[in-house]
Amino acid sequence: MSIERLYEEIGYQSRKDVSDVIYEKISRMITAGELEEGYVFPNESELCARLQVGRTSLREAYKALELSGYISRTKRGTRVNGKAQILSATPLMAIVNASSEKDFNEFRIVQESQCAYIAAQKATLDDVNQLCEINAALKTAYEHKDMEKMAGCDIEFHLTIGTMCRNTLVSAMVHVIYDRLKGSITENFRKALDSKTDVIAVTIQQHEGIIDAIRSRDMDLASKRMAEHIHTAISQFSSAE
Repeated sequence: MSIERLYEEIGYQSRKDVSDVIYEKISRMITAGELEEGYVFPNESELCARLQVGRTSLREAYKALELSGYISRTKRGTRVNGKAQILSATPLMAIVNASSEKDFNEFRIVQESQCAYIAAQKATLDDVNQLCEINAALKTAYEHKDMEKMAGCDIEFHLTIGTMCRNTLVSAMVHVIYDRLKGSITENFRKALDSKTDVIAVTIQQHEGIIDAIRSRDMDLASKRMAEHIHTAISQFSSAE
């Protein structure tokens, strides 16, 4: 992404509420991936000159962007935050984290089953191969009883399906779900192993079923298998506690 696009987007906008215009344009470009994680903005003097705006307007926009989680400002410069950091600052994240277990589980089933439906429609061969690699890594971690690796692979599997949808909002929603779950997944795997149940083996098997449905572009089956997978995870991990 070239900063030139930002100059074109803002150009000679009306100076009325110019800080709002800057905020809107930059936030949209970050959300769309045009300004990628880690991108460092030009210094204030250069950016103001190129955008033909006052420093006060730019700083007001930066302040709003920082409060919204889009950017971080330090002595080393102003840079774009990662997706997880952006999501953690959104009201949606607060709502999800404050929701009851029942409401969260219902939301997760609906969201992830629809996500699998879209992924089956849009997935490429490379996407499917990536899911296979992740599930293979999960199997290896299971054989070595590596809890943290197992949890990481499980989360990566679901986040990857979110990314496969090629939809920023859908992907963001999956990140929101696993931001809430990330602290408990490792512990759930540990409890499952201690309980001597086949929860993890079932998880791996269900992942394979989801991959097969996505590979065959069977959207309804992918959605059904994902819903069954989430239902199983909720019930089996609860019983393993």
